[in-house]
Amino acid sequence: MKIILVLVLVQYYITNVYTATVNKVVSADENGIFEVTYPGIGHFTLKDFYDPIWRPLVLLPQSPEHINTKFLLHTRQNLKTAQVLKQGDLDAIKNSYFDGNKPTKFIIHGFLDNQLFGEWMRKMKDTFLESNDYNVFIVDWSGGNGLPYTQATANTKVVGPVIGLFINDLKTTKNLKVSDVHILGHSLGSHVAGYAGEKLNGTVGRITGLDPAGPYYEGLTFPAAKLDPTDAVFVDAIHTDARHLIPDLGFGMYETSGHLDFYPNGGHDQTGCDTQRWLSIITDGLMEGVRRMVACNHQRAVDFYLASIDRKNIKGVSYQCKDFDTFNNGLCVDCGPNNDKCAVLGDEAIQSQKYEKSIVGTRFFLTTDGKSPYFKYEYEVQIKMADDGVDNHGVVTLTLHGNNAQTQIQLNDKDQIFHLGQTYTFIVRSDANIGDITKMTFKWHRTLGSIIHQKMWIDSITVDPISSDNIMDKQKHMKEIRTFCAPVKGEGIQNEKEIDLLDSC
Repeated sequence: MKIILVLVLVQYYITNVYTATVNKVVSADENGIFEVTYPGIGHFTLKDFYDPIWRPLVLLPQSPEHINTKFLLHTRQNLKTAQVLKQGDLDAIKNSYFDGNKPTKFIIHGFLDNQLFGEWMRKMKDTFLESNDYNVFIVDWSGGNGLPYTQATANTKVVGPVIGLFINDLKTTKNLKVSDVHILGHSLGSHVAGYAGEKLNGTVGRITGLDPAGPYYEGLTFPAAKLDPTDAVFVDAIHTDARHLIPDLGFGMYETSGHLDFYPNGGHDQTGCDTQRWLSIITDGLMEGVRRMVACNHQRAVDFYLASIDRKNIKGVSYQCKDFDTFNNGLCVDCGPNNDKCAVLGDEAIQSQKYEKSIVGTRFFLTTDGKSPYFKYEYEVQIKMADDGVDNHGVVTLTLHGNNAQTQIQLNDKDQIFHLGQTYTFIVRSDANIGDITKMTFKWHRTLGSIIHQKMWIDSITVDPISSDNIMDKQKHMKEIRTFCAPVKGEGIQNEKEIDLLDSC
């Protein structure tokens, strides 16, 4: 009871101090609920998106003047030094390097981030401009993203519409096509992007949520309160810290946010973060090191997207599945008859826009490495056991020979029984780009079973490169799938003996 009373008093105090000290239009409804109207931005009350469990303390947003959102424009004409623009300053926009004929990116930070602390924003800007001739805006709303978190969440409802109005300024003065706009937001910035898209009636070409913030958003039943598929023509999201803040200290959300939602490594506990938390201050400097120590999982969504922009990197191919365990068991690595069961994480996710009706509300999974470029070459391996012979236990190792290189992969880390007549599926990963598979070498090590059972009877092994560049082109991809067969039908393969399988059955 005391806690509830304290919360009520704090809310009342902040609201009254706030209404007395900022320039705005304030009124109270018949129940004494304070309101605020910012012309052109919106009308807000303390009832907006209130929820007794998920959003128990609601504050009014601060004014656009207080937040002072700035738009830092970078193009290939001014890679290093930004042109700082403001919403409504049409003369400055007219005289800027902005080119309405080029695609435009907006990069939006989240809670407590700013130009000094957010090195990732400059890195993303540079990576975009290296890859293509864009207009790139870094959106600085650090005047309104500080403590307390409840105030920052309230301010997102102002910052988003300001971005929407700024996009309209660009449309008016520079003939920007709103369909050419791509907004990327990290954490709270994801929901800012959603409010910007809502201001433009969902006409923005694309919004990408980079680990959309969970606290004060997950669990809310109002779609308008957070990033959702209606905010843009195409909305995709990468979830990397999808655990509750209490007790798991997660900053992201597990709920789906867009037409296409990715959950690398299940959406939490990102590979390499346990080590990086302690090394990043040494390797990345104090500012970035502190960020990684506190929120490595949360930041991974940015890392993954950055890796995806460079087309030379392996693709982060993901597969639609009910959960991560089912995916890891090799039960969801088929693109499906319509090719809508797989998608490429990051910059190329836009390829899946044509499947938006069948993928919305579902989850796509993949695994990653702990260091850049994060994505590995992945293969689905299916071992079909012969119908005759003897069941046996063992660990199977394959050497895949390609036209670029070769790689050795161990299918199972621990003992496994292989029953005759059954098919076993494994997902294996390699750092090596071996190219087209030309040859397979098979070896097994007997771990259990009678000492007289020294052979394993297999029929065939099929290898499907599920992270192939051709994964979205079914005809080309089918040609990459290879099946290799036992050299002699009906004869088992000796324990510990390496043997080349036939490349045709």
